[in-house]
Amino acid sequence: MSFLRSLYETPTPIDAAWGHHRIFTHHAYKIVREAQFAPIVMAEAQELARWFPICWALDEDDEPVLVAFRSLLAGGQGYPGDASFREDCLPRVLGAYPLVVPSSESLERRQVLADRAISDNPTDIGAPLLTAEGKFTRAALTRAKVAIGVAGALPATAALSRALFDHGMLEPWAVDLDLGHGQRATFDRLLIIATRKLDDPLLHSIIVDGGVDAGLLVATHRLSLFRMSALLTAARRDVQKTREAVAEPLAAVSLP
Repeated sequence: MSFLRSLYETPTPIDAAWGHHRIFTHHAYKIVREAQFAPIVMAEAQELARWFPICWALDEDDEPVLVAFRSLLAGGQGYPGDASFREDCLPRVLGAYPLVVPSSESLERRQVLADRAISDNPTDIGAPLLTAEGKFTRAALTRAKVAIGVAGALPATAALSRALFDHGMLEPWAVDLDLGHGQRATFDRLLIIATRKLDDPLLHSIIVDGGVDAGLLVATHRLSLFRMSALLTAARRDVQKTREAVAEPLAAVSLP
């Protein structure tokens, strides 16, 4: 299963039967809160690099996928600063949710899909997905445009990722970090651009073929790796908080 498809529970074409369905703020959805990795496109790398390491992850078919590395911890913990709720640091694929990034076949059919996932943490009553006339509401249309935009940019991003991988420009990035209290964060299917390849004429050729976005991606990718220190600090903070939360009830118990 691809990284992208793994984000969705039940992607379903939108039709009149969705008239009663409501959409909520992004963080009302579990996948938006908890996805440690999110596939991204080249054009958003520069913005997201301010918050997260940008790297590649191998999917189940060993295809390199450009991703934002959002957290070292599962369960919606470990986000740096206020990135846990700020919508301006959401990868676009999550910013579109629950609207689904369409496949090429869906685009050809002009078919829009949404994920039939439950909003498990709503903070308001949400907004209708469709109007009484069966048209998209403004909120739904905004997210649909984002999803379609991602779909349009994915082929170029995938082509660049594949070119870097096939020509040996990427190397394994083994992440194995001590989070404290006996807990570690370990990831072994990640890739980064090899330092020894930065002056390789072939890398420059691949960047030229990929255009301006490819050049910006390579530059911001290297800088973004320093954001791992922010992820580590945030993860250790939340591990400590969890430890303290568990210890407090035990300390309150007095033995006879």
